[in-house]
Amino acid sequence: MSGDLAGWLLVTDLDGTLWDGALRPHPGAREALDALAAMGMTVLAATDDGALGRDFTTGETFHVARFPPPSAISVLEAFQRCGLEPCVNVASDDRDVLLGAAPSTCQGHRDFIAPWSRPADLGTAVAAESVLSFAIVGRPRELLLPALEAVRAVADASLSHDLVWGGCTLSVRPPGISKWTGVLAFCAARGLDPARTVAIGDGENDVEMLRAAAVSYTFEGASSGALRSAGHVLPPAGSDAWPALVERTAGAARPR
Repeated sequence: MSGDLAGWLLVTDLDGTLWDGALRPHPGAREALDALAAMGMTVLAATDDGALGRDFTTGETFHVARFPPPSAISVLEAFQRCGLEPCVNVASDDRDVLLGAAPSTCQGHRDFIAPWSRPADLGTAVAAESVLSFAIVGRPRELLLPALEAVRAVADASLSHDLVWGGCTLSVRPPGISKWTGVLAFCAARGLDPARTVAIGDGENDVEMLRAAAVSYTFEGASSGALRSAGHVLPPAGSDAWPALVERTAGAARPR
């Protein structure tokens, strides 16, 4: 079957899709990616919110989507009106997560991002730096819902169950930006046809990608948005879903 999938792109979410809450690959996931690559398929990991695209093998940044400063200020003010202080992700070659005096993200997440975060006066920073996104990770859904509604007036946002940290994660991105935006940028940079994309994801921040891809998959037990948006539903991610994806993808892409 070597070469059957040449020119096709597989885009996969990470948390919950490729691996579990302990960051262990789901059964058959590695073997599935190897098999698809052997058939000529390009593989792209799509995580977070689609504001930044980077090739970690070369260091190339192929996509950056920034908030206009007035919009970034409005998003921060919306969080503050809800009594919350988000992490602010910025375009930087060094420490690219800004934390204010009282971050609302969970302690485990704060510890995890310590190597690439730095303290900042957020009010000053969002007006001066290139802001890519905002996030609060691993907190109760009811705490984050008012902020979700508040920021939607000035940005795009999603609230998803957090498999790694528990609770929910609220991520906020520039208007019109999603994982699919990053996929389009990757295709343009690599000379790939977006109409030959297979996407797999399980969260609310995967919805746009699942709707736009030529072929899309989610799992039993995925978020309601993912289940509504994907073209196909696989068995639970921890079962035999990845081997099934290889078989279905090879069949869907093979010329009739």
